[in-house]
Amino acid sequence: MTRKASKPDAAMHPAVPLTTTPTTTIPSVFDQFETDIVEQESGRWFYNVGLGMSVKLRRYTSRVALTNMARLQQVYRSFRDEAGNLAEGKADELLAEHLATAVITDWSGAAFRNRDGSDMPFTPETAKMLMMRLPELRNMIVMIASSVDNYRIRTREDVEKN
Repeated sequence: MTRKASKPDAAMHPAVPLTTTPTTTIPSVFDQFETDIVEQESGRWFYNVGLGMSVKLRRYTSRVALTNMARLQQVYRSFRDEAGNLAEGKADELLAEHLATAVITDWSGAAFRNRDGSDMPFTPETAKMLMMRLPELRNMIVMIASSVDNYRIRTREDVEKN
């Protein structure tokens, strides 16, 4: 016998207003979720993500990034065990390669230098090395590139403020 779902009891779940004052306006669904497709696909600059560090990142879910991840999943398929898990260290390597070849498109800033002081220009190989050696930087790149807030369409006022 199947039970019909009942409506929530109004006494148990009182309606909570979305606004606290009548003058508060609720942004449209477009204002809340519309993103800049061009910048998602080609990359957006994020300034001062670390001391002396700016990075240009595609969105983690851009078409370019998703296509790249599907390709890398095939490449790394041979490193999976019977349960489908990647061998030790291979998951980090896959993620580092993915970020270096599809998400990070450029970088700038005084922090991007070798320990001897020489410049470290962006290349996918250098980016992969940094993603492997610096897991906290890798995690930060993933967080920035994954956030919908970072790829919203900017209004003229937002751009002029910056």
